[in-house]
Amino acid sequence: MTEQGAGHRDEERFTANLRRLREAKGWSQNELATRMRGRGWESFRQTTVSRLEKGEQSVRIGEARALADLLGVTVDDMALTESAEAQAIAELRAAIEECTKALDRIDTYGQYLPQAQADVRRLIATTPNAPADLRAVAQSVLTADPLTTLTRALTIGQEIAGGGSDG
Repeated sequence: MTEQGAGHRDEERFTANLRRLREAKGWSQNELATRMRGRGWESFRQTTVSRLEKGEQSVRIGEARALADLLGVTVDDMALTESAEAQAIAELRAAIEECTKALDRIDTYGQYLPQAQADVRRLIATTPNAPADLRAVAQSVLTADPLTTLTRALTIGQEIAGGGSDG
């Protein structure tokens, strides 16, 4: 294959991935153009997206970077991989980002637990007439093991995602 042929194939994959990834996000051509303008590409319009997707207009390097970033992939992902694989890569990146955010939230909330439990202990001690059911709930949050709770949550999450082991 000639260099020009290889470059043309890269552009074909890029435009196919552009359309597939845009549609996977539920964005119209106009929505993508609006998001590009929000990133400083003032002349980017719906017609630009249409011409790119039809292969009627070549994508510039800066545009390619901005489009890939908006769609959650790299330029290489868009130009060097087939459409279905690029979609899977985008979904993988998004899933990893969500896991990272969830782990950050767990870490953050884990830091608050000891203080919250201390507050419950203090309030139980200073509220002797609290209803029995409220005192029972307070006792359960004081004796809850965060690691056990987290492990249970992760197991449920794996089952929901279909990641449970079959033995």
